[in-house]
Amino acid sequence: MKQLVELGYIEEPNENTDEAVRETTRELKYNLAQSYMDGGRLGEATEILEEIWSDWPREARFGLNLIACLGGLGRVEERGLAIDRLALNANANFKWALEELERLRPEADEYGIKLPRPKVDSAGELAEESVTVDEDADTAVDAANDDAEGEDAASKEPPKKLTFAIRKVMSLLQPMGSTLSWLSMQQAVMTDDHDRARKFLEAMEQGEKTEESLDLQLGIGEARFSMGDIDAAADRFARALEIDDENSSARLGLARVAVAREDWERGIEEALTTTELLFQNPTAHFMLGRSLEGVGDDDHAKIAYGVALGQAPGMIDAREALIGLLDRVGPREEADQHRKTLEEVREVMSRDTAIANDDVVALAEDIRASRVDRRATLDFDRTVEAVSDRKPVVVVSGLPRSGTSMMMQMLANGGVPAFSDGNREADEDNPRGYFEHEKSTRLGSDASWVPEARGQAVKIVAQLLPFLPRGERYRVIFMDRDLHEIVKSQRVMLDRMERKGGRLTDARMMSTLDAQVAQVERLLARRPDIDSIFVDYASVLADPAGETRRIADFLGGEFDVDAMVGGVDKTLRNQGSDRGAATSE
Repeated sequence: MKQLVELGYIEEPNENTDEAVRETTRELKYNLAQSYMDGGRLGEATEILEEIWSDWPREARFGLNLIACLGGLGRVEERGLAIDRLALNANANFKWALEELERLRPEADEYGIKLPRPKVDSAGELAEESVTVDEDADTAVDAANDDAEGEDAASKEPPKKLTFAIRKVMSLLQPMGSTLSWLSMQQAVMTDDHDRARKFLEAMEQGEKTEESLDLQLGIGEARFSMGDIDAAADRFARALEIDDENSSARLGLARVAVAREDWERGIEEALTTTELLFQNPTAHFMLGRSLEGVGDDDHAKIAYGVALGQAPGMIDAREALIGLLDRVGPREEADQHRKTLEEVREVMSRDTAIANDDVVALAEDIRASRVDRRATLDFDRTVEAVSDRKPVVVVSGLPRSGTSMMMQMLANGGVPAFSDGNREADEDNPRGYFEHEKSTRLGSDASWVPEARGQAVKIVAQLLPFLPRGERYRVIFMDRDLHEIVKSQRVMLDRMERKGGRLTDARMMSTLDAQVAQVERLLARRPDIDSIFVDYASVLADPAGETRRIADFLGGEFDVDAMVGGVDKTLRNQGSDRGAATSE
């Protein structure tokens, strides 16, 4: 270990033993996640990457791999959230790196290391794309003592801790704009926002690096093909082959183009070449089957479809093609067996169908069922890590318009002080007040205030829970509410404020919000410093006394249960009314 440190291959272990152990464990987990990814076990890799990225948000590598896993799993909404989080982290990391650079500068000067002086545009706003480095600045670490000799060189050699700190800062100052644009373009394609995707693509295609980049040519080709731009896709796949004539992805792209054009002979040629380069490629076998069926070779087409389904049993297109072939040439019994399997596969994909049809009723039922299944596999009932001299911070959380303000009112009535500044006054949307503190809205960029909330209840929106700092004790009351009601309530509030909000359909918004809740569930189950309870908004309205006793038991201590019940607005009990759906956060 010491030799690797001295040679500069790894960072010097943290002087804090506990922290050093955490960092070592982190790297072991990351290596395991990468092994899972290599083995196609994306779900297991996702769980690990979510955990370590939450604890080390400055490690973009964790986030990028998580985004790749979520995309591979088809969890499009969660992938979009991860991209948003990566962008927020990049901005926060950039600001931190600028400050850290100045902190390191005096020590670096002692060893003759010339650190860059980044420049920021837009009247002081931090935009990573605008960062430039002084032309006469040497590379931060490598510039140290290149010309030094003898004892002077030894006396000026910077400590390893300093060089690694500088390298870390410099890595965080590197622009991520192009990476984020690429990920956003892919996300736009996945969510069928083709106009937005094409704007990204047009900018990328004009870039100087695109012509020489195999990955960019393939990525643009995939995006163009997904949007139906067949000729443009064919051109990009052909350019990719000019860079690497044995690239299986480029060959597969051309096979898909040939099938789209019904150029069956070319399809057979490109698909066979693809399978020779990489046999474990279900899409290539499917393209081969389509092409063989196109030229009338049904027997070999059936074999090709079978290979595709053997490698990817959930490939609906291949199973539908095989059913069509069997209906035509037989045997019918085999076709019926594949129909049964297809129904089972589609049942698993019912949520996608509901989203596509904007069927909010079916989607709401699917979400309710999936929440029960998800939470049954997670452990929320735990003994929080003891911090003997600190009172717990009671966190009331949930999605916007889920009943968090009502819960804050209940807790305040029952004897739990509210950590609130009173700046946001009661209004038509929340006639009893919001019980918010401006500091809690900035948790993502500043968590230094959290100790002030010990022994009090603070309202924190669900999306900010991952930023709760370690070192405290937390009791989280998470408010659940029918997502369709939440979406309607948010839209009513936006209309009242004369704002537009997002452009998503109700079903797509519901799915996105459920993905956010799923992420929070995993966080709450994973963090040993957090104890949590889920409280259903409708249940509180229907049985306020029963739910209040459950909350009081969870928090422990003495509470005025009757007073807490008084915090429930009885006029909201009629959930079928517009007011019941749109009022009270």
